[in-house]
Amino acid sequence: AAHDAEIQIAGFGSDRLQLFPFQRAGVAYAMRQMGFTSDGDGFWHQTTPMTGGVLVGDEMGLGKTSQGLAILKATNSFPAVLVCPASLKLNWKREAEQWISGVQVKVLSGTTGNLPDADIYVINYDILTHWTDKFVSIKGLVLDESHYIKNGSAQRSKACIRMADKVSEGGVRVCLSGTPIVNQPLEIMTQLRVINRLDDFGGATSFRGTYGRASAKSLASLNRKLRSTCYVRRRKAEVLTELPPKRWAHLVVEGDPAVMKEYKKAEADIVKYL
Repeated sequence: AAHDAEIQIAGFGSDRLQLFPFQRAGVAYAMRQMGFTSDGDGFWHQTTPMTGGVLVGDEMGLGKTSQGLAILKATNSFPAVLVCPASLKLNWKREAEQWISGVQVKVLSGTTGNLPDADIYVINYDILTHWTDKFVSIKGLVLDESHYIKNGSAQRSKACIRMADKVSEGGVRVCLSGTPIVNQPLEIMTQLRVINRLDDFGGATSFRGTYGRASAKSLASLNRKLRSTCYVRRRKAEVLTELPPKRWAHLVVEGDPAVMKEYKKAEADIVKYL
């Protein structure tokens, strides 16, 4: 069913920047599962009070970034925290500024400092634990490459859970990962906890007892339960006809701090010389 949907999101995208049909379907699914409906003019309202979020599990290269941003904009869930690997922070900032008109994005670095004013805060998993307590309340939380928290006892996972608990009523929680389960079903438990969906599966104990052994029957049951509750996944083979023959994208990567220190020094010398 997740092939296309006729949706509008006020202030999202542009004439040259539009969601593909399957991406619209992914956003429509997410909105529906979180209790939101559209008024037809691009504005969305939560008509069914819900606190559970969604997990977008599309394969790599199918635009989970734009879908995550679309969900934030459609629900007007700002301020929002976007957690991703360190190498993707600048790319997320660039994508957010392209897709959402007038959005203010701040990239957080290091382990100290005060929170600046922003609509979206981009932070990497490695330093999240140092920043979590500085947020009192947020409206939206997006975890990119959410399989990073497959180990529930890791510090990054605990920090993500604490951040998820700071999402206010009516806010949204979104996980994005092309590989939400790498080896065993139990790896998705923390992600379900972050999007507040674990109770839909009976809680942690019930989840382990029902899906922990990963038999063919339990995996099929888990797949059905996920898709009917909070999970959408498309593979490239399923949507290849919608994609152009070739896509070009700029990926901005933040350099290692030690290397960038020398780079900036050399850059300053050249500027001074010129």
